[in-house]
Amino acid sequence: MIELIGRLRLRGSDCATHMKSLLFFIAVQISMLTSISRADEQWILTTADFHSETIALRSIDDAGIHIPAAGGDERTVPMTQFLQLDRVSPSRSTIPRLFLLLTNGDSLGGNPSATQGESLLWHSPTLGDVSFPLKNIRAIEHLGQPTPSNQSSRTEDVLTLANGDTLHGIISDVTAANITIQPTGGDSTPVPLQSINSAEFASPPGSTSAPATPKRAFRVSMTDGTILSTDSVHLADRDLHILLPGNIDHAIPLSSIAGVEQIDGPVIWLSSCTPTQNIQIPFFSQHAEPAQMNKSVEGDSIRFGDREFSHGIGVHSYSRLDFPIDPTCKSFRTQYAIDGDQPWADVTVRIKLDGKIAFEKTHVTTGVLSDVVNLDLNGAKTLTLEVDYGENYDVQDRLNWIEPALLRK
Repeated sequence: MIELIGRLRLRGSDCATHMKSLLFFIAVQISMLTSISRADEQWILTTADFHSETIALRSIDDAGIHIPAAGGDERTVPMTQFLQLDRVSPSRSTIPRLFLLLTNGDSLGGNPSATQGESLLWHSPTLGDVSFPLKNIRAIEHLGQPTPSNQSSRTEDVLTLANGDTLHGIISDVTAANITIQPTGGDSTPVPLQSINSAEFASPPGSTSAPATPKRAFRVSMTDGTILSTDSVHLADRDLHILLPGNIDHAIPLSSIAGVEQIDGPVIWLSSCTPTQNIQIPFFSQHAEPAQMNKSVEGDSIRFGDREFSHGIGVHSYSRLDFPIDPTCKSFRTQYAIDGDQPWADVTVRIKLDGKIAFEKTHVTTGVLSDVVNLDLNGAKTLTLEVDYGENYDVQDRLNWIEPALLRK
């Protein structure tokens, strides 16, 4: 800019005219940069009544979400009303090709560094080096691989290779270059990490499944695809502070954050809970299509028309999911729709409380998003979501439960 000004060799009114043009140009550029910055800082705030609004974000602390208001004032949405924040226009950073999947549903992009006793040291581009107990690790997988099944009864580790072969045994070591597995009755074999599609870890003896309802926490989504649960979040000076394992405070630039969701707050997303029964029975084939949390049964995003939903459960008839109900919850709400354009789909949808039908809809077909179903729980202890065969057996019977949630109010 200084060079441009230095080239102006004009005098009198011509110089003044060009200087005005130059200043106008600078003002326009600054305005454009400011607009881009403001657009990048816009968030969609969703509250416990499922109302959404576009906001600017000032800070987050234990009191709640602090939002600039008219006249320089501030409005605070208390944590008792906060559901989630989503960046309006997330700018995706480079997505790592390798992800660490934890038993609580978290996933971290990056690469393994080493095993240290009963823990794995994982290097995340966003978080740095983080250590996780091996008992809390579900899998290591390359981007684009099918999500491994969460089998609490798995008694051995499994490596799935790029050529389709599998190796079963005990994973004895993980480094930045290799995963070493010892097959039953065989010798330990180091396998290059680049040759492995996924490594699924067995459940240790005596381990239990994840709690039926998660404890109060926050789930932070980052622009590189990392999803991490933390006990607290605090936003100050455009850095989001989270607690890593071991109560280590870690600051993440707000520009790297795609969303923040409160877990087990005023709303409990059913897709964050562990069902006590997860049954899927095909009508004809022997190929099971188990329920998928926060994705369709085929692993795609949950959508209806041009709308995408971050919370839901994808199923295929016949499907039955049983969930224990947190006694502090007062009601249940959901919507549902056939996944995509499936002209032969025809299902019956049921919601049961303590085994008794509380809602039923027959002949659910494609192209229709249901009204919101709201049910008083009336002290019920078990919630069942059921999708039964319709007129066409189980042909194309893929359905999405959309934003199923237990509400404390």
